[in-house]
Amino acid sequence: MKIAQLLALMLTALALIPVGAHLFALPNKIHLDQANYFVTQGICATALSALFSRG
Repeated sequence: MKIAQLLALMLTALALIPVGAHLFALPNKIHLDQANYFVTQGICATALSALFSRG
């Protein structure tokens, strides 16, 4: 039973990491207009995909 609880806790924490990342980045992006916001999001998505690619 303790293994199941630990696994549930770890999976929940893993699922919440992206949400936390977006919340911590929001104060830096809140002042951007729409065009610059989407440019920033594109840069972040490109950097994230480069980080996890196996090329």
